Amino acid sequence: MWVSAALYAGAGLLMLLTDWPGQLAALLAVPYLLNVLRFRTVTDADSGRANAGWKTFLWLNYLTGFFVTMLLIWWVAVR
Repeated sequence: MWVSAALYAGAGLLMLLTDWPGQLAALLAVPYLLNVLRFRTVTDADSGRANAGWKTFLWLNYLTGFFVTMLLIWWVAVR
């Protein structure tokens, strides 16, 4: 879990180093990071709780994919 959180945070920070509108896309890493951090206290005994994080992750992928697509379409249109 901590590795996932670090990688999401790193991905968001690296996106800040890109040209505009890539910096705007850096915000899209935040929901993933928050989703992972919700389960920072999960132990082996209550690991079934993490299934909710997986379901949230799937919806985040749909939403993030939509926003990335819209961002790319907008970027191409104004370029």
